Amino acid sequence: MSWASRGVDVSSHQPPKAVPWKALRASGVDFAILRACMGLGRDEAMLEHARRARGEGIDVLALYGVLYPRRELRAQADLLGETMAAIAGVAPALDLEAMNDREPAEVADMALAYVERVEAGTGLACVAYTYPSFAEVLPLSPLLASRPLWIAHYRKLTSGPRVPKPWSDWLIWQHD
Repeated sequence: MSWASRGVDVSSHQPPKAVPWKALRASGVDFAILRACMGLGRDEAMLEHARRARGEGIDVLALYGVLYPRRELRAQADLLGETMAAIAGVAPALDLEAMNDREPAEVADMALAYVERVEAGTGLACVAYTYPSFAEVLPLSPLLASRPLWIAHYRKLTSGPRVPKPWSDWLIWQHD
C-alpha cells in the first residue's frame, strides 16, 4: 500500500505554541492525529492543537486514547468517546503500546474490549495504533485486525513497514 498523504502525531509532549503548523502545512502535511487521553487523564493540549492545525488548513483525522492496562477499561474507552465530542469529524484510535505488568493475553483482550466499547459509544470504526515488536508478543484477535492499522515502524524502509499479525495490511504508517 502506498500512502499519498502526510500527517503528524501530536500530544502535550509538543506544546501547541511550539508546533510549526504553518510550516508543516507548507511542507505537505495535510492531517494530524492528536492524543486525546492517556488512561484516565485528558491531554490538555488537544483542543489547542486542533484549533491551530485547522487554522492552517490541516485536517484533524483522529483522536487517540492510550490504553493503560492497570486502569479501568470502560472508563478509559468512555473518556475517549466523551473527548471526541469536542472535535467534530474525527475517528477514534486506540494507542496500544503499554503492558503495565499485565500478561500479554490480558492486554490483547483489553485492546479488543476497548475498541468495541469505543465503537459502540461513538458509532465509528476505531483505528488501532501499535508497533511491530509490541504487537508480536500479544495474542491479538483477528477481530481487532478487522480495524484499520496505524503502524509505527521507524527504520528506513523502502517497501513499507513490517505488519504484525493478525493484520495483513496497514492504513497509516508512522515512520519519522
